Amino acid sequence: NPEQTRILGGLLVKGGTVQRATFQEHFPELARRILAAQALMAAKNKPRPDPAFEGHSATVNAVAFSRDGQRAASGSDDRTIRIWEVPSGKLLAKLEAGNSGEILAVAFSSDGKYLLSAGRDRVVRLWDLEKRAPMRVFKGHTDSVRCATFSPNGKWAVSGGDDRSLDRK
Repeated sequence: NPEQTRILGGLLVKGGTVQRATFQEHFPELARRILAAQALMAAKNKPRPDPAFEGHSATVNAVAFSRDGQRAASGSDDRTIRIWEVPSGKLLAKLEAGNSGEILAVAFSSDGKYLLSAGRDRVVRLWDLEKRAPMRVFKGHTDSVRCATFSPNGKWAVSGGDDRSLDRK
């Protein structure tokens, strides 16, 4: 409040002014209330950005950009994959594959139509992003799958995992 600032002036200035110290010493409750009201007004007037890229309820293990840079995918210990709009951070889709394990890897196809996900459940899933559903499940690993990627032409995929193997799809 400008009127409050004019009247109380140096009493509200941050720092070690003599006036402020004397005021706080003789009127501690009033000083506390004025400073609390001042902090509340500052918090109300501070612009709050919309939350971006928020939604996972556990550790995020993997992030990948689409080739055009317009989307990002994230995989988490909450067993979900989330597709985000870049740069706004708006959630576009949440992908879940039932009781699958934690997601440790995600990768977009070069055309951005498909996504690979892999994780603790020892499988690699190929997702159709338009339908937001898994198209195919690849099995073969005997332990957690840590990474997966598409070939540049999008015809093949390779994954690697804790079983010390690479698997071509």
